[in-house]
Amino acid sequence: VLHDVHPEPPERRAARAVERLRPAVRERGGDVALDGVEGPVARVRLRTAGCGSACGSASSGVEEAVREAVLAAAPELTAVETVPETESRPPAFVPVDSLLRRPARPQGAK
Repeated sequence: VLHDVHPEPPERRAARAVERLRPAVRERGGDVALDGVEGPVARVRLRTAGCGSACGSASSGVEEAVREAVLAAAPELTAVETVPETESRPPAFVPVDSLLRRPARPQGAK
């Protein structure tokens, strides 16, 4: 790493660091995954358990632990960004036909 020579790319080392943290994050009701590395920046998808405004510091503690682990594993990276969970979910799709279709009536019903 000192001379920019390493047998593994930073993506692989960052992914391994995130995977090592995953069990601890899951114990706290969240999840973490590496979204990718773009240039010198690692993008991490982080979901923490929602518990209202009182858990803001807990969430930032998890985020800081992820950041430290990734930068320790791949020091040539300069930053770790968290990607909002909403970006990972595809938009909900409800076909118009299902909204307009009436349920079938049982036989003998009026």
